[in-house]
Amino acid sequence: MVSEEGPGPIRAMVGAVINWVVTAVLIGLLTACCGGFFAIRSMMPDEPTVEYPPPSPGVNRGPVFEYSNCAQVVADHKAPIKIGDPGWNPDLDFDHDGVACDA
Repeated sequence: MVSEEGPGPIRAMVGAVINWVVTAVLIGLLTACCGGFFAIRSMMPDEPTVEYPPPSPGVNRGPVFEYSNCAQVVADHKAPIKIGDPGWNPDLDFDHDGVACDA
C-alpha cells in the first residue's frame, strides 16, 4: 500500500543517491572536458626558468693587426696563414683560396 504522504523513506534515499551520483558524474565530465585541463594545469608546478649568465665581453686578443706583405709572414715563421689566423690579410691571398703566402 502506497502512502499518500509521498515516497517512502527507502525510495527517497535511493533518489538522493541517484541524484548525487548523476551530479558527481556530470561534474566529473564537465571538469574533464572543459575545465580539467586548466584544473590540472593549475596544480602542476611552473616550468623551471633557466637563467643564463649575461654575455661576457669579447675576449681581448690584443690589438688587431694584419701583415702587410708575405716577407713579414715568413720572417715571423707563420707562413702560410689561413683565414682567421692572427695577421690574416686578404690582400696577400693572391689566388683567393683562403690561404695567404702559400707560394
